[in-house]
Amino acid sequence: MGWLQAVDGYCERLGPGYWAEPVNALTNLAFVLAASLLWRRVRGLPLARAMCLVLGAIGVGSWLFHTHANRLTGLMDVLPILCFILLYVFAASRDMLGLRFWQAGLLTLGFFPWTAALLPVFRLVPGIGSSAGYAPVPVLILLYALLLRRRAAGTARGLAIGAGLLCLSLLARSLDGPLCGALPGGHAFPLASHERRDARVDDRGLPAAHACSLLPSRINGAKQAESSHVHRHRYRAQGGASGPYPGGRGRSSGPGG
Repeated sequence: MGWLQAVDGYCERLGPGYWAEPVNALTNLAFVLAASLLWRRVRGLPLARAMCLVLGAIGVGSWLFHTHANRLTGLMDVLPILCFILLYVFAASRDMLGLRFWQAGLLTLGFFPWTAALLPVFRLVPGIGSSAGYAPVPVLILLYALLLRRRAAGTARGLAIGAGLLCLSLLARSLDGPLCGALPGGHAFPLASHERRDARVDDRGLPAAHACSLLPSRINGAKQAESSHVHRHRYRAQGGASGPYPGGRGRSSGPGG
């Protein structure tokens, strides 16, 4: 499969067209908007500003994937998300836990073995599918919340809430495939296939990231549902791929936005 080979990873996509995933595409504007609003708030905090830039890049990369769904744009979608996670782990370790630069750096690198260790465990969860690739992230956020519960109770509470919202988002994302044929209009669930990571600043001026999800829904009539399934089967029969690609997008394996 080539880098520009079309992929079909979501119930919303009915064909290879630019606007085949309008909800998935348009909700990415939230990333760019959040990054723009926070840019001034984090003046004087270089790491927080870097997180804003990456937050905007997540929106652009995910927009490209959901309008030009192929292996290359899938990679452009996943890489900024990984960069944001790493930046956040470093910021939380250095500025919240009070670790030295090199200690925070080592802990950030530890995200890779952390994910590698937990990924096989989450893959055992029935129905989780490709969302297993994201599942270690809310667990890590909850771990930081636990460590901060005494020294920064407000930040710990915000992290715990963010982890809970991210879990809800992953649940909805996991239900996209199994419920695709159950609800009309090409949406298997009020759509929450995106993980919204909103950069914010806590009461001490330290950068923090909290996950939130956008849950727009689109309900059409039964006739539209029947028509959408016909178009979807025709599209896939004509070569629209559904499966993994570099970066792991697809219903069956790997993370994606």
